Amino acid sequence: MQWRQFFFIVVGAASIAGLLFFLQAQKPAPVELVLATGPIGGAFHSMGEGIAEYVKRSNPNITIHLTTDSVGSTENMSRLKDGSVDLAIVQNDTQPDGVDAHTLIPLHRAVCHFLVPQDSDIQDIYDLRGKTVGVGNENSGNYHLVHELLSHFGVLEEEHEFVPLYETVPACGSKLEEGDVDAALVVTAITSQSLTNLVKRGNVRYVSLANRSGEGNEVDGFAVTYPYVERFTIPMYVYPVHDDRHGRPQEPCESFAIRSTLICRSDLPDDVAHTIVESIVTNQAALMRDHREARDISEHFDASEIQFPIHHGAMAYYQRQRPGMLERYAEPMAFLLSLFLALCGFAAGVSKWLTVRKKNRIDEYYKRLDVLLTELNSPNVKKDRLDTIEAELMEMRHKAVSELVNEKLLADDSFQIFQSLLTDCLHKLELDRQSLN
Repeated sequence: MQWRQFFFIVVGAASIAGLLFFLQAQKPAPVELVLATGPIGGAFHSMGEGIAEYVKRSNPNITIHLTTDSVGSTENMSRLKDGSVDLAIVQNDTQPDGVDAHTLIPLHRAVCHFLVPQDSDIQDIYDLRGKTVGVGNENSGNYHLVHELLSHFGVLEEEHEFVPLYETVPACGSKLEEGDVDAALVVTAITSQSLTNLVKRGNVRYVSLANRSGEGNEVDGFAVTYPYVERFTIPMYVYPVHDDRHGRPQEPCESFAIRSTLICRSDLPDDVAHTIVESIVTNQAALMRDHREARDISEHFDASEIQFPIHHGAMAYYQRQRPGMLERYAEPMAFLLSLFLALCGFAAGVSKWLTVRKKNRIDEYYKRLDVLLTELNSPNVKKDRLDTIEAELMEMRHKAVSELVNEKLLADDSFQIFQSLLTDCLHKLELDRQSLN
C-alpha cells in the first residue's frame, strides 16, 4: 500500500473519530426540574404526572419531579418566586407576586362546580348567605376565584355573610356529604378524579350559577368584570352516578371556566422550554388516555387571553423557528473542516520531510559515485581495484533500484542523473580495464 493511500485512510478515520467525539461532547447534559402541582387526586397533580411522564419518554435527559404538598396556584407562584421549583401549574388569574413568570403552554380548563347536598334547599348563589361554604384552601387558586365570584354577586366574606371553610376538594366533599358544610364551590377540571369520586356516590346535586340560559346571563356578567374567566355549560350526565343510569347534573348547568397554565421563570433555557412544549403537544393524544384533563391542550390559542407572556423557547416551537440543516450542523461541520485542514497541514509537513529525506539519500549516492569516478580517472588505479569498484557499483545499482521500488527514493530527475553518473562510472571502468590489459 502506498503511503498516500495510507495517509487518506488515516485522515478519514481520524476525521470520523473526531466528529464522533465532538457530537458526544455536544450531547445535552441531564436536566432536572421541579414542577409545583397540587394535592394528589387533584387535576393539577394529575396533569403534572402526565407532563413529567411524556417529557421523560420523549427526552430521557430531562427529568421533572413533582411536588405534592402544595395547595394550589398561589402557593405554586410563591415557590416559583423563591426558586424552590422551576415550573408551576397555576390558574390564569394567579397574581404574579413579583415573579417574572412566562407561559409555556395553556393546559386544561378548570370549571366552577357549585355543589350542595342532595336534599338541600339552596337554589342559587344568593342562598349562600348565612351558610357554611367550602371555598378551598386559602393559598389556592380555588379560594381566590371563589372569593371574586361571591364578591361579584354581593355575598361578602368581609361582611361575614357566610362562613368560609378552607379545605381541599376531597375534604370539602366529605364534609358536604356528612352535613358539616352547606355548599362547596369547587374549581377543577371536568371529570377530575377527586370530583368524580365525590359525585358518583349520588349524595350531591349541582346548582347553576345563572337563573337563565342564553346570552347576557349572570355568568356573562361575571366574565365581563373578571376577564380571566369564560362562560362554560356543564353538560348533562357528564358524571356517572352509582345506581343511576343517567348521572349528574340532571340538566345543563351554567357556570364558568378558567384556564390553567404551565408557567416558568424567564431564566428557563430556551431549548429546555422548546423541548417541554414539543413533548406535550406531540404526545397530547397519548397523554389524554390516562389524564383526561389533557383534552383541552392545544398549540392554537389566543395569546392575548393568557396573563403571562409566552416564553421565547415555547414561542420558537409554536412558530416552528427551526434552524436549517446548515445552521444546525454548522458547528460539527466547522469542527470537521478544521480537523481535516489540520490533518492536511500535518500531511504536507510529513510529505516535505519525506521528500527531503529521499533527496538526502540520493545525494549520498552522488557523493559515492563522485569518489569512485575520481578514483577511476586516476592513472594509478590497479586492476584488482577495478573489480572491487565494479562490484560496489553493481551493489549500488541494486540498492538504488530496491529503494526506488520501496519509495525510499523519488523517481525524478535526481534519479535519472544518478543513473547517468553510474553509467559513466561503469563505462570509465571498462576503458580502464582495457588499457590495463
